[in-house]
Amino acid sequence: MQAQPRFDWRSAGQFAVSLAGIFLGLAAAGVLALTTLLPWLEGETPGGEQATGTMTLAWIGLLLAGLSLPSAVLAARRLMGRAPVMRNGRRSLKIASLLLLVWPLALLLAKSAADSDLAWLFLPPLLILVMGIPTFWLTSAARAGLPAESLQRGWGVISFGAVVGPALIILMEAALLVLALVAVGVWLAGQPGLLPELQRLAETFTLQSDPARLMELLQPYLERPGVLAAGLAFVAVLVPLVEEAFKPLAAWLLAGRWLTPASGFSAGVLGGGMFALVESLGYLASAPTEGFVGFTLARSGTLLLHIATAGLVGWGVGSALNEGRYLRLALTYLGAVLLHGAWNIVGILPALAELPGLTGPWQAALDVFPYALGGLCVLLAAILILLNRHLCKPVPAGPGPEVPGETLP
Repeated sequence: MQAQPRFDWRSAGQFAVSLAGIFLGLAAAGVLALTTLLPWLEGETPGGEQATGTMTLAWIGLLLAGLSLPSAVLAARRLMGRAPVMRNGRRSLKIASLLLLVWPLALLLAKSAADSDLAWLFLPPLLILVMGIPTFWLTSAARAGLPAESLQRGWGVISFGAVVGPALIILMEAALLVLALVAVGVWLAGQPGLLPELQRLAETFTLQSDPARLMELLQPYLERPGVLAAGLAFVAVLVPLVEEAFKPLAAWLLAGRWLTPASGFSAGVLGGGMFALVESLGYLASAPTEGFVGFTLARSGTLLLHIATAGLVGWGVGSALNEGRYLRLALTYLGAVLLHGAWNIVGILPALAELPGLTGPWQAALDVFPYALGGLCVLLAAILILLNRHLCKPVPAGPGPEVPGETLP
């Protein structure tokens, strides 16, 4: 008697997660767009940075829904017993390269839209192009030539990385921030002399709305070694520890299911790319129009950071669980955290150098800022290139059969 095929719970789970991404993305987009358009329905003209930021968040919701749709369709095909569709990496890179040619035009149009009175209407979709095109190109270039995998798996990783990954990272970082605030509160309880000073500062904040004045009030506290060390520890240590563990989360979920170093690297690249895309669009939603091009280019560099470090950790996950190389996993995770921490420190050097009380090494570090940032970009690009070349080499077949249709658990 022929055995009945088992129900594909993994595809069912992917289908459910993707449907949730579609629903939540569309719902968020509708609510945010309605919030922006309500003044227009009442006869007023929407405008200002707040309206632009809200509409950008609405477009992010549409983007999340759009990224989840192919995953839902492909998972549904799998549940109906259809054969998996395989990815053509070379074709994806060609399409991404053609789109990259129009990226400067998209950036110029976005700059023009940011300076116009209709920025709330035209800028958000242009930001999707400005951040989406380099993300597509970087992820396609990093995965070009790797062993074939199903489109269902790739789109499942994309949907998971865009919807679930950023939410988990935000929750973890918020929890760490709350714990840090609790620790500060406990410390302040033993410093009664500081409490009246902080209360006066809080009262001043409630009456003051000028950002320059607020920074002037905060400056004496930011220049204190303890406060500065705590801030650097959070930005350069805690944040990288959390993000580098959760960005390649899809690679962890593939454990034991057709996971190889190459597939782990591919999952990490896609997960890092989706996190970087959502994070960058979130920052651009509140970015000032002054210095728009420079800020956008900086965020494009951050795409490279997140894709390279997540791919590195994904490769480590695949090596550990497929080949038993757990030391490689530990080293790749440590390396990703160090690279991320170095990037964050270099990124805040200009802000630190502007504090008058910080002289000497901090001011001197500002002189090497462009070289340090450029060096990190070259190193990150080299990591992607070398890993791609290494993983594109043919490897002997493992003891178990490959199942290209396997998906996220």
